[in-house]
Amino acid sequence: MMTRSRAMLLMWVAVGAIVWLGVFDYVNTRGHKEYLYRSAELRLGIQPPPGKSADLREVMAVEGRHAKLQATGWAIVLIAAGWTTVWVMKGRHS
Repeated sequence: MMTRSRAMLLMWVAVGAIVWLGVFDYVNTRGHKEYLYRSAELRLGIQPPPGKSADLREVMAVEGRHAKLQATGWAIVLIAAGWTTVWVMKGRHS
């Protein structure tokens, strides 16, 4: 049988997964917008800034790395905060 604290820990992991997916999607969407912006500028004859590219694969590779890092960071912080809350509350009720 699952204890209440174990159920709460699993709930925080599920919330962390949802946050990871949301942040990853948000940052990845920024990458799509960045690509479209650079592509439009290139069509107008404006070259990308030095060190930047208007190639979809390159833009999305960089944004994909950023998305994974940011999503993982936010999920870890959220799960740690949730688990800490469960741990503190479990200690109070013992």
